[in-house]
Amino acid sequence: DRLRSLAGKHTDILETLSPTVRRRVEVLREIQGQYDHLESKFFEERAALEAKY
Repeated sequence: DRLRSLAGKHTDILETLSPTVRRRVEVLREIQGQYDHLESKFFEERAALEAKY
């Protein structure tokens, strides 16, 4: 329930931002998503190498 409340507040905050700032936030989210994906792959590959050696 608390998570839903926080998610609702997040949406409300985004709606109060100017379109320029909102677009910047969206681009940063995309970049963060790419980073998270690469970091996940890194940890998988590192674990595979550690298991191998």
